[in-house]
Amino acid sequence: APTYVLYQLPGGFNTFLREGTQEQIDKIMAFRGTGKQMWNSAITEPGAGSDVGSLKTTYTRKNGKVYLNGSKCFITSSAYTPYIVVMARDGASPDKPVYTEWFVDMSKAGIKVNKLEKLGLRMDSCCEITFDDVELDEKDMFGREGNGFNRVKEEFDHERFLVALTNYGTAMCAFEDAARYANQRVQFGEAIGRFQLIQEKFAHMAIKLNSMKNMLLEAAWKADNGTITSGDAAMCKYFCANAAFEVVDTAMQVLGGVGIAGNHRITRFWRDLRVDRVSGGSDEMQILTLGRAVLKQYR
Repeated sequence: APTYVLYQLPGGFNTFLREGTQEQIDKIMAFRGTGKQMWNSAITEPGAGSDVGSLKTTYTRKNGKVYLNGSKCFITSSAYTPYIVVMARDGASPDKPVYTEWFVDMSKAGIKVNKLEKLGLRMDSCCEITFDDVELDEKDMFGREGNGFNRVKEEFDHERFLVALTNYGTAMCAFEDAARYANQRVQFGEAIGRFQLIQEKFAHMAIKLNSMKNMLLEAAWKADNGTITSGDAAMCKYFCANAAFEVVDTAMQVLGGVGIAGNHRITRFWRDLRVDRVSGGSDEMQILTLGRAVLKQYR
């Protein structure tokens, strides 16, 4: 659970130091070291998931104030966080969309938060948020006007790479749990790890784990050298989310009844990884992004 929360922090702090005003930075940094959630972004809407261009939430200027109207859904860490950076489009420019982000204090009037139940990643909240004439000031703008879409695109790449890293770690934990169990569980007079069908499962799991590790190390090297691309991030997220899910599912099969009854942590791994194939960018969007990036290299 802490890993899922912490993976957002490197990008989160860098984002605020780069885009935020000093007042916004001070508000966020005041929570540093408290163990409390600080902020998250709100982009997804009922009619705009992968299609970010279909956002309907608007900001409108009137009498020196800015008014936010619309709704967001499936927003992570939004039940208790004090601040949300909301992506909205300029209500005065319907024909030529202008996407801008706003730093919103969640205690403001006109904000309604409804918690949603979900399959996995239950250690963190997921909510739908409604904004009804939420009054903001110009100083609440986050970053530059019209730059919202470009900024979040960079954050998506960062998030996808880090999600892939957590997927690898989760798969390794499941693999180790299953390996220890296979060496201890005795059936038909010997440890089940001595049976060839069980050995085959571990061979395939080891191949997937090694492939994930090498892919992530290469991507990390590229990130350190400033050459990582959206295609690299998409490849990591797609492959690691799926390979990790397959590893966990196989490990659960090795564990048998122990893996599906009671409170074994592998059931949480299985649920969490299934969610990761949708959240942060669906499998399908990763394939589209990667395919375009690969072909672009040969133009």
